[in-house]
Amino acid sequence: MIRRVILLTALLGSCFATQAVELNYKTECIGSYTVDLPDNLEVALYPTKQYLEPKPEYPIYFADGKWAILSTFNYNRNKLSITANWDHNNLIEAKKQMIESNQSVKVDYPDDLVELWNKKNGFGFYASGGSHVTFVEENRVYSFFSSKHYQGKERDFDFYKQNTEAIINGFSTRELFEVPQTAGKCIPYGFVAGNDPTTPLNLTVSFRLNDHPDIVISFSENTR
Repeated sequence: MIRRVILLTALLGSCFATQAVELNYKTECIGSYTVDLPDNLEVALYPTKQYLEPKPEYPIYFADGKWAILSTFNYNRNKLSITANWDHNNLIEAKKQMIESNQSVKVDYPDDLVELWNKKNGFGFYASGGSHVTFVEENRVYSFFSSKHYQGKERDFDFYKQNTEAIINGFSTRELFEVPQTAGKCIPYGFVAGNDPTTPLNLTVSFRLNDHPDIVISFSENTR
C-alpha cells in the first residue's frame, strides 16, 4: 500500500517563504509513500563514470559531484545502484562488459550452484551464495546485488532464486513524478511490484532544487 506524506512539502515551503520563490508541486513516490515535492528537482544517483570501476561501496552523488551523504538504496537485502543517464555509446560498451561478466560467473565459480538469466536489456544470476540482477533501461543501469557476506548470515539457494525471480518479474522503470497504481516499492526512476508488506527496505533518497542546489532534502523509509 502506498501511503501519503505531507510533512516535507510543508517544511520546504517554509524554507522559501521569505525568498518569494514560486514553487509548483507534484506527487512523487518513495518506497511505500507518496509525497508532494517541487517539480524542478534533481535526484542524487550513482555516477556513470565510476559505475564499472572496482568499488567497496556504492556512493551516491548529485550531477556536480556533491556527495548525498544520507542517501542509501537497499531493497530486500539487495544493495541497489541506480545510475544517472548514460550516452548511447558508453551505454553499449557498459552493457557489453556487464554481459561478459555475467557469462563468466559459472567459469569463475565452478563449485557454486549458478543459474544465469539473460534478456535483451537485463541479465543476472543467482547462486548458492548470492544473486545479481541488472537492468539496462531508459539509458540508466539498475543493479540489485545480494550476498551472504552482505546479509550477515547464511542464506540458502532458494532465497536467491526467489529474490531474483521476484525482482525480474516485478521491476519496471518510471519517470520522476510517475506514481504506479499497483502495490510495491518505489525506487528512484523505478518500481518493484509486490504484495508482501514485510519486504525489507532501507531507502534514503536525496533531492535538491535545481535553482537552489545548496538545499538538500532527504526522505527515508527503513523497515528491515
